[in-house]
Amino acid sequence: MKDEETKRELEIETRKLQNEVSRVQTDAQKLVSEYSEEKIRLEKRMQELAESSRQEAERAREDYNRQMSALKNRLDETSASSSAERSNLLRQMEELRGFNNPRSGGGGGFFGMIGRALDGVFGF
Repeated sequence: MKDEETKRELEIETRKLQNEVSRVQTDAQKLVSEYSEEKIRLEKRMQELAESSRQEAERAREDYNRQMSALKNRLDETSASSSAERSNLLRQMEELRGFNNPRSGGGGGFFGMIGRALDGVFGF
């Protein structure tokens, strides 16, 4: 009689443990699924940021080239003009080159833009 009672108690405890193991496995699978979804979402966001930064860099490069070309054209046109105007155009060209130079604090290139975009997204 006592053996049957002990056996029933063991069966009940075994079922409880099996239910707990099943619950833990379900929770683990759910966490893996949520992690995968979040990882995909973040990778997509990083690709969007990279593309946005690439486009911004291309626009900045085009703007720089356009400004530099305009200044060169003006410089060519003013070759016979006053030396003060010519000096002013040369100074503007040097400033433009300095702005586009990452070592002088401007520009920063493609990865600099990505860094700034990420800082903006994460609030740094």
